[in-house]
Amino acid sequence: MKSVDSIAISPDGQTLASGSRDTTIKVWNLSTKKEIHTLTGHLEYVNFVAISPDGKIKIWQQMHPINYAESSSN
Repeated sequence: MKSVDSIAISPDGQTLASGSRDTTIKVWNLSTKKEIHTLTGHLEYVNFVAISPDGKIKIWQQMHPINYAESSSN
């Protein structure tokens, strides 16, 4: 298991996303404290993650700071 470098909480306070050095993003339901899903397929570690007001998860990878992927947190 690699370290978590970034976390973000959705505007409604129900979802947490974490980005880590193992190149995954884990999405958690804060009410149930359970993992909703894991986003994979990134070639570099994820050093910043954010959740926009519309629930999209934005991901910045180490070597491509303007590169991002999106996935609904809902």
